[in-house]
Amino acid sequence: YQRRVRVVSTQSTGGSVSSIRHTTSVITSTVGEISAATANTVMDDVMEKTIVPDVNAVLKDGFTLPIDQWINLNKALVETHDDFLKVCADFSLTEYALQHIRSIVEEEVANFTF
Repeated sequence: YQRRVRVVSTQSTGGSVSSIRHTTSVITSTVGEISAATANTVMDDVMEKTIVPDVNAVLKDGFTLPIDQWINLNKALVETHDDFLKVCADFSLTEYALQHIRSIVEEEVANFTF
């Protein structure tokens, strides 16, 4: 399954499920002959009426990523998979992050000896 969500703000992700892709194979059936196409249609219907609304209810308000004081996300795309969350985005460092990096560099320069 692949679900895509949009970024609500520069530090928060949220949105809604816009697509679900899956492949169904029929190995055996206890209800008689059934094609993979029919099984796909049934699975699509079940997911659209049960799983998708539940997932969208959770994603509607969004959730904050644990990087809010360090990085601003731009043009982000979040994909959830069975065992991981993939975040793709352009990013820029916040002023807080830049100041922190400057202080580290300044300290290193001040302590540098030949």
